[in-house]
Order: sequence, then C-alpha cells, then structure tokens
Amino acid sequence: MVVCRTQVDESKKSTWRKLVGSFKSPRSSFEQVRGTSFRIRGHTRWGVHLWVGLGLFEGSAISGKIEGWYDQEMSADPEKYDRQIRLWGEEAQGRLEGAHICLLNGSAVGTEVLKNLVLPGVGAFTVVDGCKVTPADIGSNFFTAPSCIGKSRALVVTELLQELNSRVRGYSVEEEPLTFIERTPTFFEQFTVVVAAQIPEESLLDFYSTVLLPRHIPLILVRSYGLIGFTKIVTEEHTVVQTHPDNPTLDLRIANPWPALQEFIRSFRMETLDSAQHSHVPYIVILAQHLQRWREMHSNAVPANSAEKDQFKQGILKAARDYQDELNFQEAHASAYRAWATTSIPSDVRQIFADPKCSPTSSEVSEFWIVSKALKEFVDSEGTLPLIGSVPDLTTTTDHFVTLQKLYQEKAEQDAQTVAKHVDSLLESLGPLRGKLRIPLDTVRIYCKNAYNLKVLRYRLGNEDFSHLGQIDDSCSSILWYCGLHAVDSFSSKFHRLPGAFDDQIEADIGELRKCFNLVLGERGLKAGQPTDDILYELCRYGGSELHTVSAFIGGVAAQELVKVVTRHFVPLSGIFLYNGITCTGSVL
Repeated sequence: MVVCRTQVDESKKSTWRKLVGSFKSPRSSFEQVRGTSFRIRGHTRWGVHLWVGLGLFEGSAISGKIEGWYDQEMSADPEKYDRQIRLWGEEAQGRLEGAHICLLNGSAVGTEVLKNLVLPGVGAFTVVDGCKVTPADIGSNFFTAPSCIGKSRALVVTELLQELNSRVRGYSVEEEPLTFIERTPTFFEQFTVVVAAQIPEESLLDFYSTVLLPRHIPLILVRSYGLIGFTKIVTEEHTVVQTHPDNPTLDLRIANPWPALQEFIRSFRMETLDSAQHSHVPYIVILAQHLQRWREMHSNAVPANSAEKDQFKQGILKAARDYQDELNFQEAHASAYRAWATTSIPSDVRQIFADPKCSPTSSEVSEFWIVSKALKEFVDSEGTLPLIGSVPDLTTTTDHFVTLQKLYQEKAEQDAQTVAKHVDSLLESLGPLRGKLRIPLDTVRIYCKNAYNLKVLRYRLGNEDFSHLGQIDDSCSSILWYCGLHAVDSFSSKFHRLPGAFDDQIEADIGELRKCFNLVLGERGLKAGQPTDDILYELCRYGGSELHTVSAFIGGVAAQELVKVVTRHFVPLSGIFLYNGITCTGSVL
C-alpha cells in the first residue's frame, strides 16, 4: 500500500466531490484530509498516478503535483482518532495502528499499560502469561472478575481489553513467560515492542541481547511493588526527528538575510510611508533595517553587551512615530534580541554530527544517519542548518505577510533540495549496502524543518552505574528505593519467595534483605550514608502486593513512553522513572 498527498483546486470543489463519490473501491481510496489537502491510497505508485490522471481528466480538480509519498499506511479511522491525530499527526497514528505489542505477564501494571495502548488504537497485542486468575488479582487488576477465578489470566485480560476497542486485535499465550522465551525465542521477532511486567531485570538479559537487540526491538520494564513502582526503556538506540519542543526555534535570519529577503527589507523606505503604512511594516523589516544602520556605525558589529543592547532597543523606540499605537514597533522592541541572535547549532545536534555513525567513513544504513550526514555536509558548506521556513504572527498587512511567508518557504525549500542532493549522493555511495532504502524529498523536508531538535537516546540493560553519586545521604532517595527493588529480586532468587511473605518471618527477612541491599549498592558504586531500615521494612511489609492505584499510574507513564517510541514523536524518558506512593513524587534516575 502506498499513499500520496496533493492539493485540491478551491474553484473545482464540486468536481472533487463528484470524484469522491465516483471513485471508491475496496482496493483504493480518494479522500479529503484537511482543507484543500487530500490523500490517495493505492497498492502501487502506478495506480496512484492513474488516480491523479483521472482527476485531471475530470475537470482538473487536482493540482497534478504529488507533494509526498508514504509507504507507511495512514490511520484507518482518522475521525475516531481525530484528537490524538491533531497531537502527533496521521503518520504517527499509522505507526501506532501498525504496531504489535507483546506483554509478558498480565498483572495489574501490565494490563494498565495495554489499556492505555488499546484506547488510542494500537494495532494488536499479545499477552504471554501462564498464571490463573486468583483472588489477589481481583483486588488489583480491573481486567479480571470474580467469575474468572481459576481461568487463564492471559485469556481473561485479553478478552476484556478487546472490549475497549473493537479495532484492536488481541491474542493470548497461556505459558509462563521465561519458560516460553527459552523454548521459542523466535516467536518474539514479530513484535514492535515487548513489555515485561513484574519480571526481574536480570532474568531478561540473555533474551534482550540475543533476541530483541539484533532485531532492534525495544524492551520496556514495568514494576509495581506496594507503594513503589518504576518503568524503564531498554533499546540500543532511539532516534527522534519530530520532538515537538515546548519552545520551538524561530530562525528568522535577521542578522544574515539571504538576497531575496534582503531585497524585500530594502523595499521599505520608512520616511516615505504614511501613518497607516508605517504602522504595518513587519517587525522583521524594522529590526533588519535598524541593525544595518547599527552595523554601519559600529564596524559591522552587532550589539554585544547589555549597554549596547539597551541602546539598540532605545533606537527602535525613537524610530516609532507613535509607539503606543504602533504595535509593529512594540513587537520589534520586544523581539529586539532576534536581531543579534546567531543561528548556532544546538549541542545535541553537534553531538549527532560528532557521532562515529555520522562520519564520512561510516557505512551505517539507516534513514536517520544518512540524512544526518547530509545535514552535516550542508552545514560544512553553508555554515548553518537549513532554514525552518516558518514566520511568526506579526502586525502587518496581508500582502506583506504572504510575501514574507513565501520568501521563507521558498528559501526553506531550496535548502531542503540541497540537502536532498547530499542524501542522494550518500545513498549512491553505499552501493549494494543500500538495499531497498530510499529517502524521498518529503522525508528530507521533515528533517530540515526539525533540524534544530534532532535527538539520539541510548539505553542499557543491567546494572546502572551510579558511582558518580557516591554516598547517598538522603534515606528516602529514589535511587535507594530502586536498589531496594533489585534487592527484593536477589532475595527472591536466593530463597524462592518474596521477603515478608510470612508475617512471623519479617524480622528475619529484613536482615537477609539488608545483605542483598548492600550487595546491590556495591554493584552500582553506591553507599548509603543514612540507615535504610525504613525502606527495607516497607519492602518486607508489602510482601509483593500490587496496588491498583500505583499500577495504574506506572502503566499510564509506561504507555505514554511506549507511544513515543513507536511513533517516533516526542522525546521518551532518558532514564528510569520511579514513583514513590508514600511521598506521591516521581523522579527520573
């Protein structure tokens, strides 16, 4: 299945409606996306080009320009998932709907993860669990019922989860997870992400390194133990292009305008404008002209210290004819810093360019690293990243705003075309290693638009190195709670039961748990500066109980991070998220 986007001519909407009604089939579709943009689906590119030809023949309703191709299927039900599509887009929703998630253990925290994936429309899930439903499950797991006691927990939770969304496919495997992994490891090659609930991290080391890691399948750990819970992402590398920062970069190039923008700036002769025209000059032009005059008087230098910057801003105030009524000059004064701001490359992007995978000799064959190499070559030749191409809201006339917007978009398109040429050259240099990898121009545009916010995250499984922290003096530190949960696993491995399982052995269990705890601290380069008896007592008191409130919270956080991993939108947690229900606080370790 391939998908393309193009535009509908506003004057031909009646013809377009006729096309929508006339050309529908189970193998292809022709539908509006938003505004004048529409989407054509077909099984081959030839078939989609035929659709465009038919549209041109039927009254030229289609512009004829295909703006982008997508091998990734879009959302099957954009109306149902409209609210989240507005958040992360149809392509991301399509990735979510194409994902197949495996859950190891249908415990309360595990089913809470799946609940928060089934509702937004994950494609499918499989629950691997060899346990039967017990009375303890009824008290903590909302996806069980008293009538289900004694039945397969995998089957019960799968059936109830499917009731939340009829579009999602659910499967169950009635096997103990670790035993099933050992017997049929290839079974897990089909999954997009594997979620391990209530399973000791150490018991998954071989499974991750031999089955998941070679196939780049992420592993997400979730744990709910009494009033404490945590989630952790494990994948060798996760790259993010569309990070959706809270404060996106606004690249206006006021200090270094390209020729077309420079010509537009010079076209405004402020002294010849009447009051109405003067009050609608875009603040970009005001700042650029004022900066040009400043440079002429200061040896081509921009304001460098606070005194000079204040002087620059005062000059803007003096240039206004009636500052109180001229909103454009108020905007220029408030945005004066943009005049001397340089378009520097963010540290995260510099680290990507310095990565061995981004070196000219690297044979890395992946979309992210190929385009990153191309962006690096662009920076080496141009001295800056590609222009983003967006213009902020500002006080001006419609004509001026449209002209500005067109100038920025055309320059951004030129930069994207240049980067695309670097991409094509790099792909050709790979030769047979390239395989089926192709990177269309539309994809390059996305990278260029988000070039200032590219991210690479790397994770590990096993003992974390906290040695840089040394001694932990806070007896309630989240790190100590996290190490306490690992101590519980060590205790369980040694005695084949959880600490505190029997009331008359709690005191003895605390002593044994303390030995395990000190061992875990030593493995991670830590030392407790304060007594940790309260932590150890609490862990023994829990006796392995799973509280639904804690499970629901951890399940929600884990599902949120899993969606980020699957859709490759937004930046996932870079460490371990631990929730402390005693203090009602969460922290990232």
